Amino acid sequence: YYDPTNIQVIPPLFAVVQSDDPNVRNKLRRAMEAMIHGNGKAVGLASLFLGRDALNSGEKGTGQDYLAQAIRAAPYLTDAALQLAGLLINQKKMTEARSLLDTAIQQSPKDLRLYWARGFAWANDDKLSNEDKTKWQNAVADWMVVLRAQPDNIDVHDLLAQAYTKWGKPEMAEEQKKIIEELKHRKAPAK
Repeated sequence: YYDPTNIQVIPPLFAVVQSDDPNVRNKLRRAMEAMIHGNGKAVGLASLFLGRDALNSGEKGTGQDYLAQAIRAAPYLTDAALQLAGLLINQKKMTEARSLLDTAIQQSPKDLRLYWARGFAWANDDKLSNEDKTKWQNAVADWMVVLRAQPDNIDVHDLLAQAYTKWGKPEMAEEQKKIIEELKHRKAPAK
């Protein structure tokens, strides 16, 4: 017997998603579709599953709709927010992506992936010129949140170096590049 309001069944159902058997996937999809008519966490998680499934099947519009539904039902589902923000960024809808990420950060302020993504949305906003210092100030501010928690993260230092270069702050870009070289040297195996 399957109870669509029982959120305890969701983790095993997500595991079944990996199945290559179309019958298993169709049964799972129907079970998730039944769950989205409930409330709370079950709706959010079921919508997240259906959104990912639709995206994996090449149905971007449907996937995007389900991810938006997941966020409305359960705003704390940062995975849904990140995935939807990624779609919006790919569609060059940076303002929408940032707005979504702003809300997600209010819900989950310790999730560094949200700051990383919002910084990316700022840095890649073609509606703002590279001379617009707000663009780079905001991108740098978001990536600095990540850097404070992960000071040895070479990728963040690289993003900062690129942002400082585009912002017209070459000395700060060089500082980040030096840190990158030091980190690479530290992480290199001894010979």
